[in-house]
Amino acid sequence: MKTNSAVLGTLVVLGGGECTWVPALENAGWLCHRSLDLRAAERLLLETGPCIGVVDLTRDNFSLQGIAGLVNRNKQARWLALVRDDQLRNDAICQFIVNFCVDYFTAPVPEGQWLKTIGHQLGMLQLERRVWPELGQFGQHGLQGEQPAMQKLQHQVKRLAMTDMPVLVLGEIGTGKELVAQAIHQASTRAKSAFVTVNCEDLESDWCVVLPPDRERHCCFLKAENGVLFLDELALLSDACQQDLLRLLESEAFNTACGRAIQPNVRLIVSTRYTLEELLEAGTLRKISIIASIPLR
Repeated sequence: MKTNSAVLGTLVVLGGGECTWVPALENAGWLCHRSLDLRAAERLLLETGPCIGVVDLTRDNFSLQGIAGLVNRNKQARWLALVRDDQLRNDAICQFIVNFCVDYFTAPVPEGQWLKTIGHQLGMLQLERRVWPELGQFGQHGLQGEQPAMQKLQHQVKRLAMTDMPVLVLGEIGTGKELVAQAIHQASTRAKSAFVTVNCEDLESDWCVVLPPDRERHCCFLKAENGVLFLDELALLSDACQQDLLRLLESEAFNTACGRAIQPNVRLIVSTRYTLEELLEAGTLRKISIIASIPLR
């Protein structure tokens, strides 16, 4: 990575071989990062915020499912794919490009083409910031204050709001876990869609629950479609629903106990008053992997 006193934009490159085109971008004013590890890339994207991302598939560094999950969670980036000509005959790779990328290149790519295309995507990123001017702003959700602890929380919420990854909020009763979830929702691109709160103890095996204001029985995933589903107190989730949640986090879809296929478009935020160590020791988490966590302790 090379820094430039006048940074034009930030570029994150995932995978690939020797990126001979990166120096030209750095010389043009781009701040470039590269990662060959998905976990490290997740942390990097969370810290970076809105940026341009390049998925270099030419060296098969990652499983396509793994990289698809990362790209889907990090919608604050505009993603480009770099592939070999022969990979365009692979249906799975073509599907990945269509589903998750705004454009693609076939290697090798002239430096001028990189500069032109990535420059255009920077312009699109700036337009998105105009369309969603409240992205990263959490209004009056109780997260005001100048104390160091509150400023740290504000920073965490702002970073997480600009992604679409699942979140676990940790804290004792009364620490404001739902307020934090609402702040993430309000500061995200899902702010205009529903925020649905569900007590895990009330959930049935088919993920249905009685919800206000009509007090009718609804599938919580359908009710929260395009928005945020907040599951309060993970420790009270039934074993069957824990297994469903694990499948959802791993493959973004699952079948309920009654056979209904669920493939929701929701942002998942869950909370608990217990520590991760307590949940794991009790067997509650069952290896459920929440990507990001916010401790309110």
